[in-house]
Amino acid sequence: GGIGFDSKSVPTFADLIGTDIDEVMRGKNASMYARVSFNVTDGEPVDLLSLRIHYEDGFAAYLNGQEVARDRAPTVLEHNSRATASRSSADVIAGDSFVLADHQTLLRPGQNVLAIHGLNNGVSSTDFVVHPAIDSVAFVESGGRVLEYFEVPSPGLPNGQGSPSLATPPVGSVESGIVTEPFLLELTSPDGGEIRFTRQDQVPDQDSELYTQPISIDVSTRIRAKAFVPGLISSPMAEFYFPVVEESVAAFDSDLPVLLIETFGRPIPGEPKVSGYVHVIDVDPETGRSQLMRPPHYSGPMGSEGRGSSTAGRTKKSYSLELRDRNGDDFDFPLLGMPTESDWVLYGPLNFDRAMIRNPFVYEVSNQIGTYAVRTQFVEIFVNLNADTINRSSDYYGVYVFMEKIKRGPERVDVDALLATPRDEPDISGGYILKIDRPGPGDTGFTGARQAMQHVYPREEELPHHQLDWVTGYFNEFGNALFGINYADPVNGYAKYIDVDNWIDFHILNEFTKNPDGFVLSTYFHKPRNGPITMGPVWDFDRTMGNDDDARALNPIGWSSARTHNWWGRLLTDINFSNRYKLRWQELRAGVFETGNLHAIVDSMADELREAQARNFARWTGLVTGTQGWENEIQQLKTWIERRAEWMDTQLFSPPVVEPPGGKVDLPLSVDISNPSSRGEIYYTMNGPDPKQLN
Repeated sequence: GGIGFDSKSVPTFADLIGTDIDEVMRGKNASMYARVSFNVTDGEPVDLLSLRIHYEDGFAAYLNGQEVARDRAPTVLEHNSRATASRSSADVIAGDSFVLADHQTLLRPGQNVLAIHGLNNGVSSTDFVVHPAIDSVAFVESGGRVLEYFEVPSPGLPNGQGSPSLATPPVGSVESGIVTEPFLLELTSPDGGEIRFTRQDQVPDQDSELYTQPISIDVSTRIRAKAFVPGLISSPMAEFYFPVVEESVAAFDSDLPVLLIETFGRPIPGEPKVSGYVHVIDVDPETGRSQLMRPPHYSGPMGSEGRGSSTAGRTKKSYSLELRDRNGDDFDFPLLGMPTESDWVLYGPLNFDRAMIRNPFVYEVSNQIGTYAVRTQFVEIFVNLNADTINRSSDYYGVYVFMEKIKRGPERVDVDALLATPRDEPDISGGYILKIDRPGPGDTGFTGARQAMQHVYPREEELPHHQLDWVTGYFNEFGNALFGINYADPVNGYAKYIDVDNWIDFHILNEFTKNPDGFVLSTYFHKPRNGPITMGPVWDFDRTMGNDDDARALNPIGWSSARTHNWWGRLLTDINFSNRYKLRWQELRAGVFETGNLHAIVDSMADELREAQARNFARWTGLVTGTQGWENEIQQLKTWIERRAEWMDTQLFSPPVVEPPGGKVDLPLSVDISNPSSRGEIYYTMNGPDPKQLN
C-alpha cells in the first residue's frame, strides 16, 4: 500500500494511502525514505521490468542500491530535500510508469529491495503520497497479442492508437561529406511518406518545412529530416552534412592529419558548446600524406567551445571538441589512434610558444618518467564559421596540437567513479579531480590546507554537501600535518596524505621548465579512493623554457618564481624530502632527463612540424623571431634545455663516485667515495638502509 498523508478537508489520495505518516512527517520534513522487499525466483523470465508509481510531488527510486528512476528530484539529494516542482492531483491519481532498463543486471534471485526517496514540495504541505509497484513482463509468442509502437506513452492508462512499426528514415541521394561543387540533394522516403526537414539544430516535426523538390547545396549546409507515414510512428531523424570547399582546399596536402570543423554559420563561444560537424583525415601509412578528399578517419556530429582563460582573446583560439551521436549525446571514438573517448582539445600554439612544441614536449617527458600526461598529435585544421564555401585564405587555421582532455577514465585520470550516495570511508574518499586555477562560471571552489581549489570531477554542482565537507576536511587535515610542528614525521606528518615520489616528479617537471604558473594556476591533482593526494596531470607549459616576458623566466639559470609556493616551500625544508628530490633528479638525469634524450624528443617533434610550420607562419605572420625563424626557435629551446639541466646539476649535486665501482675484488680492499660536485656531504651505509632515509 501507499505511504503518505492527506489532511485536506476533502482528502484526494485516501484510496492510495495504506500507511499514514502525517504525524511524523508534516511540518517536519519534506523527504521520506521507504524500502519494499520482494522475491524473485531463480530462472523466472523477466523481459521487461517497470516501476508503476503514484507520487506527490517527486521521488528517486533505487533497485538493490542502484538509482533506476526519478522525477522532480534535485540533482543532489539530501535527507531534507524537496521536490523541484509540484504535481496536479489528476496526474498523481493517474500514476506513471518508468521502464527499468538495466533490470537484467540489477535483479538477483531471492530477496530484492526497491528503495524510494519520496519528496514533497514543502514541509508544510497538506498532502503527500508515494505508492509504488513493480511490474514484471515476459514476452510470449501468441496469435492473440500484438506488439506495437506508440508515439505518445501512456503509462497506467489504455494504450490508445498504436502502430506496427516506425517509418524508415529518409535517404539522401548523396552521402554526408565534403563536396567541391554545388549539387541538388534529393530526399526519398522508402515508405512513401512525406518528408519534413530543417537546416539547423531543430529536430524536424510535422510543422517543419515540407520537402517538395531537391534541395540546392551551394554553401556549407546541414539538413535534418524525418519521414511521416500515415499509420506509422514518425521515423528516426536522418542528418546530412555537406561542408563545401574551394578547389585549393580540396587539393590541400599535408604530412600531418587534417581536421575540418564546420559550424554552419555560427561562431564558437567560450560556452556553451555550439553544434557542428568534424571531418578527420589521418595520414595514409603508405604515402605518408593526408588529403581532405580521401576517405575520412572519422566524420560526424560534434560540439565545440572556446578554451583558455588568459588566452581566450587570441586570434588563433583553442577549442574543446566533443564527439556526438545524432541525438546529441557523447560518442566515444579512438581518434588518431588514441584511447576511445568523446572529449578532446585542439590547442593552438601562437604568441608564447613560437616553437609550437612546449606542451607536447613536457607531456611526453612526463609519460616517459611514468606519470600520466595527455597524449598529443600535431594536426592542421580548417575552421569554417560563416556557412560559406571553405577557403584557404580565411578558414585555414594552421598547426594545432590535438590532445586528450583531462578527464576521469581508465585511460586518462584513473580514479574511481564517485556516486552522490556514499557518506562513509572508503567510498567517500575518492575519486576526486581538483585543480588550482581561476574559478569557472558559477563555481566558488573551496579552501583547504591554506590553498584555494576548484572541483574538476565531480563538478561542483554535482557534489552533495557531505562530500564537499569530506574533501575540505581531508585537505585541512593535510594542511594541519604539513604546517604542524611534526610535519616531517613519516607516519603522522605530511607523508600520510600525499604520494611523495609523485609530488617530487611533478615539482621537477614544473621547476625544470621554470613554469611561472606552476603550482599557482593550471595545477591539477587528484585524490584516489582510499589513496593519497596525487599530483597531475601536468598542464599548460606554453610560457616555459625561456618563453616568457619575465627576464627571470627567460634565463635558464636560477630557481623559478613559483618553486616554493605554499605547500612546496614547506616540503622543501624537510631534509628527507630534499634528499629524495636530489636523488630523483640524479636518477632522471641518467635516464629520461639525459640531455641527448631531451634533445631527441625536441628533434622528433620538430621533424613532424618542419613542413607544416611554414604554412602555419604564413597564415599567422610576424610571430617568429631571429634570423632563421622557426628553426631558430627550435635551436633556442634546445640550448635552453641543455643549460637548464646543467645548472640544476650544480644545485642538486651529482651522485658520489665509488672506486672501485664494484664486482669481484681481492681482500683486503679500500673503497674511495668522492663527490664530483664538491658540495654537500656524503652519507653511506654498508648493507644497511637506503641513505636517503637517514637524517
